[in-house]
Amino acid sequence: MKLVDMKMTEKEMKDSGMITETPAKSASKGPRYPWGLSISLDDSTIDKLDIDFDTCNVGKEYTATVVLRVTSKNDNERQDRTHNRSISMQITKMAVEKGKFDAYHKELNKGPGE
Repeated sequence: MKLVDMKMTEKEMKDSGMITETPAKSASKGPRYPWGLSISLDDSTIDKLDIDFDTCNVGKEYTATVVLRVTSKNDNERQDRTHNRSISMQITKMAVEKGKFDAYHKELNKGPGE
């Protein structure tokens, strides 16, 4: 399975209405990832996943494996014939890999025949 970078391009951000024209030197350009792709873990979940809170620093990356259950699916057609589709999913099972992100990331992103 290949990992897909979900970071939005400037065009995607403008098209989605997340940013308007921003001065080139502005430090903040709005959210870099689409709404709904962020998860928050509370104390009991951190403990359940055995995550070391003290070494879990901002910017650190982890590899997670999740099982998702589809909870809703929508396809809305507008008068101008545009469609907006969405799928809501609940994480039902999750594992967080500690300290093996680089090797795992390289393995998942190998191309065919590598």
